[in-house]
Amino acid sequence: MLIKNCEIIFMTLWDVGQSINLALAREKVSGIQKTLTIQTKDTPHKIVLPSTLQLDLIHKTGISSSLFSEIRIHAKLYQDGVISFLTYVYFPEIELDSFHTVRKLTLPFEKDPISLDEWITLQYNQLRSEISYSISLGLYDSDNVEPEKYTFFCIRDPTIQPSNFFAENSKYVATLLIGENPDIPLHPKIIQRCLQNPFSFLENDMIIFDIDRAIIIDPYLDYEDIVLITELANYQLLELRVLDEVLNRWQKIAEKEINSIYKAKRRLKRAGKVRLEEITKVRYVAVFILYYIQNVSKIIGDYFLAQIYTHLCELFQLDEW
Repeated sequence: MLIKNCEIIFMTLWDVGQSINLALAREKVSGIQKTLTIQTKDTPHKIVLPSTLQLDLIHKTGISSSLFSEIRIHAKLYQDGVISFLTYVYFPEIELDSFHTVRKLTLPFEKDPISLDEWITLQYNQLRSEISYSISLGLYDSDNVEPEKYTFFCIRDPTIQPSNFFAENSKYVATLLIGENPDIPLHPKIIQRCLQNPFSFLENDMIIFDIDRAIIIDPYLDYEDIVLITELANYQLLELRVLDEVLNRWQKIAEKEINSIYKAKRRLKRAGKVRLEEITKVRYVAVFILYYIQNVSKIIGDYFLAQIYTHLCELFQLDEW
């Protein structure tokens, strides 16, 4: 099936430390510092999200390809130590069964071609190097934490009727959403489970989410609010994973220090006491960070975006953290 007017968005969030000084970062990179807000669909009030420095790193890359016509990156620096990339790849037309292989696209770069993922990582490393002096590591050791990734397949062809599309391509869509080989014979119950929670605001738009991917059909291109609310959920998941890693690391330090106090001679006990006081401070900082993560956004009311946000939180099992 040939899809016309398609955009694929690759979301990547890295935790780089406990905080980013946005004022210092702005001295090195040009961007707009503001608190994120969205006002769309049936949401009656603005939803306030964390303060960020927003950057349009690349509008058009100049990379030529027979498949896509443009790549651009919209980056955000969160003051809480997260860098977010939204990489937009636009396809005038693309076969539906090529969605699986888009991440494997190779791009001409200097002497040797590189994959799309490698190119995104290269842009991230360059940005992080430029703003390194504005990053405070604090308790964090972010190099041990994998980034959060999410992919949106956005179909903008006005001739496609969403219900018919998902009914006719249910097997392929299911394998795409769960990241499986499209040739495997999925059980009908698995296919049904993958497609059982569609969201629609208008009669000709529809979204289906899974843990790492979503398919959006929207001829009006009105899905930036969906992308933003998904970024928020991924941001919270990333920060919870980082906090879990920090607490595990300091728990091991605490166990080691407690054992050393009981085994050490008297002259070493004072040093151990100082170390334990430091660990106690970590606990208070961790409680504050957890409180902030859980309250980073308040979406009040039974509105469309609130329903999507709740669904994403259930998919990501945020309450389990």
